Amino acid sequence: MATGEGKRIFLWTFWVANLLVDAVYVVMSWSTADNLSRASGNLHIENGWKQDVGQTARAFISNNIWRAPVAAAALGGLMVVLFNLLSCGVLLRRSMARGAAGFGYGFMLAWAFVLSFFTLLCGLVIEGFKDVVVKELEKTENWTTLATGAFHASYAFSYIVSALFMVFFLVLLLLQNQITKELGIYETMHQHKRAAEMGTIAGAGGATAPLPAGPI
Repeated sequence: MATGEGKRIFLWTFWVANLLVDAVYVVMSWSTADNLSRASGNLHIENGWKQDVGQTARAFISNNIWRAPVAAAALGGLMVVLFNLLSCGVLLRRSMARGAAGFGYGFMLAWAFVLSFFTLLCGLVIEGFKDVVVKELEKTENWTTLATGAFHASYAFSYIVSALFMVFFLVLLLLQNQITKELGIYETMHQHKRAAEMGTIAGAGGATAPLPAGPI
């Protein structure tokens, strides 16, 4: 059976590997969000103003539709960054102070599960605009070959990151008992609380115990 130190090293190794993939995803997503916001805006607004009022209104609505992939790319990267900051803080505190799973560990566990589906959704939204990007945005001056590559990489890495977060969730879930017992990850305050409760129970038991009979 692996030692507690081995499990801690395994957890940190997996976290670092996940961080490296997340970093690529964040760069691709934020780059795509910036490229889409620039190129799509010029595409629809300019075409609209060159035509009649009705076409302008439709172009404005079409331009607003681009908020979906821009928001998916921007928010997906932001949520991943926040998760890594939180999880790093939780794991550092647990490793250094041998603190507990507690609220921080449970919140990290739940966030990894939710983030797996959130990044999957972001990838689906971005990929849904793939044909429009190829047919329309590649014709504009603001859209380059690198932008196309970043766009495809953003939703591809969304799916990869989604799978990694689900695996990370399962690792945290399956190792939770071993981590709390073998690595000493449990709240010190809970130890004191349990000790105080045991002391109270012992004191109450001693107070209610019958007195030994003395000599008559």
